[in-house]
Amino acid sequence: MRQTVFRPAGPDDDDFLWSMLFETCRAAEQGHTCPADLRAIPDLAAMSRTLTHLLDWQPNTDTPVCA
Repeated sequence: MRQTVFRPAGPDDDDFLWSMLFETCRAAEQGHTCPADLRAIPDLAAMSRTLTHLLDWQPNTDTPVCA
């Protein structure tokens, strides 16, 4: 059985999160070839800045994680 490892997410996970977004929105089916293509979309680039801010903000009760 494969073991899943959870760890705190942080700003260094930016590339991983873009890769997950690429897969989740089925970007390849829409003609995109890699996660970097999504970074060129203005609305998504704005979301990335917001996401980085959220990853930096960690109140005592919430911890973003990557698995």
